[in-house]
Amino acid sequence: MKNLGVIFKNATKINIFCLLAVFNQIFAQTAVDRIYVDHSISYADVSVRPVLELNTTNQLYKTIESEISRIKSSKNELEQVSLDEHKSSVPVLYKTIKEIVDKFVKMAKIEKPRLFLYVGSENSTYNASAKTSTTIYTISTPQTCECKVETVVDKKVEKQYELVLGEGLVKLLLWKNYGKKLLAAIIGHEIGHMCDKNVTPSKTAEYFADSKAVEFLGKNDSDKLIQAINMNTLGSHMYNILTLNSDLLRLNLGDVHQIIRIIVNSMINQMPELGDLGTCSSHKKVGYVVSKVFQDALKYSLDPKIGMTEKEFMNVYEKMHKACSDLAAYMGEDEERELSQKYEFIENYTNQIYNHITHPTPLERSNNVKLCMAKLG
Repeated sequence: MKNLGVIFKNATKINIFCLLAVFNQIFAQTAVDRIYVDHSISYADVSVRPVLELNTTNQLYKTIESEISRIKSSKNELEQVSLDEHKSSVPVLYKTIKEIVDKFVKMAKIEKPRLFLYVGSENSTYNASAKTSTTIYTISTPQTCECKVETVVDKKVEKQYELVLGEGLVKLLLWKNYGKKLLAAIIGHEIGHMCDKNVTPSKTAEYFADSKAVEFLGKNDSDKLIQAINMNTLGSHMYNILTLNSDLLRLNLGDVHQIIRIIVNSMINQMPELGDLGTCSSHKKVGYVVSKVFQDALKYSLDPKIGMTEKEFMNVYEKMHKACSDLAAYMGEDEERELSQKYEFIENYTNQIYNHITHPTPLERSNNVKLCMAKLG
């Protein structure tokens, strides 16, 4: 892939997605997977030369995106679509997921789960979930023994599993050329839940699922679990902010998902574990940082008549890079102290995604995964 140097002009009003379309048209014969921005023009108070992953590096991505659009257009009002029933409509996506699932359920020694894709517009789109249902069959059989009739009761226990993957999560992770490994990490975690006798949501259950995922992934790919979880976490919080402000930013839902894919994958390329953001000691802090990034980037420059332009887009990315690089410097001690006492609204919407009672903090999770990886030897 060839890299293209670009200078963004001051006061331009071209939307970032229109800009990308223009580049694609002008350089139709050139495959461009990233754009370097000339930093002689400064948009933020950080000394970093940002690299934005504007285009997918996964050769199968466009096909998978097209398949998902097809399955969405054919669905009835259901937001959860069976991939098993629609596998002929999504052959590439189905094969990608099924190969991972088949490998892990064989290692876990459980029955294959039914596969679903969540295509709704709630923040569940950046989530994955495992469901286990248990059915107990009781069979009574009369038997005659020494002229006496006795009833023998046999019990048969059957377990059925469901794996639900959010559309936003699937597209986010499969954006990169090694995206299948990222998706495998998340699927491994969910199948880990299916192996757990304790079905009550808790931090302990999350740690167990992570340990099973590390076991399934092996030594070479276990680090992708931390990376995938951090990408999912950042994507979820960005989705909250962008959808809440979509009218002001003049973004449709497709724009929102595209911004998330570009920024999250660009950040993970720069910092595989998202730097300081990936080691936050609370979900509230992550939510606050993401909210602060957008507020700091847009508060002086956004024109509500125009919405988000490439200049604001770059500001968001540069602020995010600064926060991940040195969060203490970005927030400051006073703001850190205030965070524990204020901003209840941040905690309220954060708990809708990552309840602090049932989900470990990014720091706790990262430490646990690394501990599990060390046990592999």
